[in-house]
Amino acid sequence: MIAEPLHILLLEDYQLDAELVKIQLTKTHPEWQIDHVSSKEGFEDYISQFQPDVVLSDYSLPQFTGMEAFIKIKEQGLEIPFIIVTGDLPEHLAVECMEQGIDDYIIKSSMLRLSVAIDKAIDKRRIAENLRESESRQKAIFQYAAVAITAFAC
Repeated sequence: MIAEPLHILLLEDYQLDAELVKIQLTKTHPEWQIDHVSSKEGFEDYISQFQPDVVLSDYSLPQFTGMEAFIKIKEQGLEIPFIIVTGDLPEHLAVECMEQGIDDYIIKSSMLRLSVAIDKAIDKRRIAENLRESESRQKAIFQYAAVAITAFAC
């Protein structure tokens, strides 16, 4: 479980659904800050000024899709956990989302595991970051070692 407060960006065009997501999250994590945007322009403006810890996005929005929002984040080189929160998502689209790197998807009628999905996505990103740092340190050790380092297979 994540201890420190998170900054969450919620991309949702339907105000009632946004309120339901906020209520669900504040039940388990009242310290989390949830910023809500409802349009493509609002999303792009927010991402250009701030980097949230997590993005929650509806899949179907009037001006674009959650997948397009995810791609926009990737194009900017940002590594932000991204979770689709949607009313209904056909299986082939859910599979496509996961294949493209979206961390999870939650059906709005069953949001009980939303906090858990966020915790898992944050943990997954931290583990990946720690692995990259470890690999970088190991590479530097081998690259700048004053003596030869060899491995023997037995």
